[in-house]
Amino acid sequence: MATSQSDQGELLPTRVRSCIFCDKTDAAVVYAAKLPATPGPAVLHYQYKQTAAVKNVWHYRVVHCCGCGHLYSNPIFAPEVVESSYLQQDHDNQFGLDDQLLLRTQRGYAALIRPYLPAMEHRKLQVDLGCDTGLFLRATREFGFQRVVGIEPGVESAQRASQIPGVEVRQKIFDPADFAAQPVDFLSMVHVLDHLVDPRRLVREVRSRMAPAGLVLAVVHNSQSLIAQITGENWPVINLVHFDYFTPTTLRRLFEVEGYRVLAVHRTKNYFPLSHLIRFAPFLPVGLRSILIRLVQQHPFNDLVLGLRLGNIAVLATAS
Repeated sequence: MATSQSDQGELLPTRVRSCIFCDKTDAAVVYAAKLPATPGPAVLHYQYKQTAAVKNVWHYRVVHCCGCGHLYSNPIFAPEVVESSYLQQDHDNQFGLDDQLLLRTQRGYAALIRPYLPAMEHRKLQVDLGCDTGLFLRATREFGFQRVVGIEPGVESAQRASQIPGVEVRQKIFDPADFAAQPVDFLSMVHVLDHLVDPRRLVREVRSRMAPAGLVLAVVHNSQSLIAQITGENWPVINLVHFDYFTPTTLRRLFEVEGYRVLAVHRTKNYFPLSHLIRFAPFLPVGLRSILIRLVQQHPFNDLVLGLRLGNIAVLATAS
């Protein structure tokens, strides 16, 4: 295991990964790593500043598996470093956006589940892994599960989610043993799998805790999206907290190789105000970005909300 000198003088361990699908290490470099000279724990925390000068700077080396073509980061900081950073995270992941606006996106994810609810024999336990501030739990409140549990490692996010009536929130990393006594009828993972060092392990562990015909929803970024192709290395998703870059094909494969029956893969919409889209447009020069934001904020169309398929994909799968 290699090490990387931190800004506190400590050595941060790193780990070389193999492809999660074919377990091969033979890979072609797509983007060379961009890391500070002395990367420390702080670089794993919030990377996006809420200013017009948002710029994605640091990322691991991104490689393309020569065996199956999967895109992933390698090497990365060791799993214990990553897990510790999540548990110490003192911010949410809302990028300054209003709850009601983000709730529209989450309701779009929830709508994917709704057609399958009438056939669900039992609605006893719903679990949301990586629930953040609980917006997806709010969006699915009407689904009527007897028990609703959110798992969130981040302190601030877990505290906010715990304020939702009728929801049991646990501030921790997911442990399948926690659900040994009661099978899960519906489990969601919104932007979780691409943040994990070993997403296949989680998908496997989740299946072991699902009720017969239990339903799973997972949302990730789409590395084949138009915005990803246009922005290339400047795609904001390429950073130090994403380890695998999925496509509709590889997201489906992730579940099928672990024994799930995939029901559908969808390209989903996100809802953003125009100024936010400009702020997070990495292909715009910083100076021009700042000017455009100021112009937009001075006009009524600053409140214009756009629903766009910018690059998220969702998979629906059943455990049997």
